[in-house]
Amino acid sequence: FRVRFSDEFLLKATLLSLIVSPIILMKVLGSESVILHEIAMFLFGSSFGISLSYIDGVAVNSVPSHQYGIAAGTFNTFRIGGESIFIPLVSSVAALINVNMSGRFEHAFIIDDKLIDNVHKDYIASTSFLLVAISVLSFVFSVVILNLYHSTKKGGQINEIS
Repeated sequence: FRVRFSDEFLLKATLLSLIVSPIILMKVLGSESVILHEIAMFLFGSSFGISLSYIDGVAVNSVPSHQYGIAAGTFNTFRIGGESIFIPLVSSVAALINVNMSGRFEHAFIIDDKLIDNVHKDYIASTSFLLVAISVLSFVFSVVILNLYHSTKKGGQINEIS
């Protein structure tokens, strides 16, 4: 893809995928179709994987060749650190939302057909809320990233002209 498409196209496609894939996953939640869930999870996971690999490549290519290892190591350290914080944070927020929606903490733990059904609906609702929040955050950060990309690109053109 890197050879066939411009950096700008790949950046925009990756950011669009980050925004749209959580919404697609939200739409199939609660569906009986395993295939739809697999497709949505693949799109959601690959949107993050592709964007991270793209950003990793940009980090490596932004430094002289003798510093490639430092750039990749620094980026991956921050990425893994961010994931280490973000995943438990999202899980905690999902649990909090679920507890608040169910009204009672015990609903999540009582094994009873009726309560399992209510808990299932609460989990779908809380997960949907989080997926929309992730999509909105991805949109906000995409706008920032695109502005940075375009300002850097214009700055590079000014330097080339002078």
